[in-house]
Amino acid sequence: MRRSEIERDRAGRALELTLPPRIDETERTRLRAVHSDAAAAVRGARAAVDRARAVEDAATAIRDNADDDGSRLSQDLARSLLRFLESRRAADSTSAPLSARST
Repeated sequence: MRRSEIERDRAGRALELTLPPRIDETERTRLRAVHSDAAAAVRGARAAVDRARAVEDAATAIRDNADDDGSRLSQDLARSLLRFLESRRAADSTSAPLSARST
């Protein structure tokens, strides 16, 4: 997500810096398209992060609120899901470039 935000901001700055009339409309249109694409990538990355957080929050709530007597399966499932999410997060952070790790 951070990489998408950087690209969006870079495209926005390029668009702002070229606002004087000396730039032709074709270039301005191209810069607007680049900015729009980068903004869409940010929205997509942010939505993915929000979905992952929602799943993690749900698993945590199940684990923390399941009573010990009748919900052993729910607790085990929630713990397994949380372990899976932690391992996936660790794998993603080790394979992502440094610029993308600070999401």
